[in-house]
Amino acid sequence: HTHTEASKASIEKTANEQLAGLVQSGKIDKSWSNTPILNMKKKKFHHNTEWVISYKNKAIKDKTKQTLYSFISLYGEPTGANHTGQ
Repeated sequence: HTHTEASKASIEKTANEQLAGLVQSGKIDKSWSNTPILNMKKKKFHHNTEWVISYKNKAIKDKTKQTLYSFISLYGEPTGANHTGQ
């Protein structure tokens, strides 16, 4: 059973939906709502390649928390989000 890789546009949509979900669930500050995507790139983690989508929010005072990374599999499944990009 072969999976088809998701298009870049569909990865963007999933990342933005994941961001909105994190805001709604209170995991991240409301100021992240509608933050534009800063960067998108494929990154290899061990044996898997995933999309890493980054957002930057200058409203956050703690500089280590100003960038949020969203991880999406090549097939469009969200796999996590954090502030380190690891």
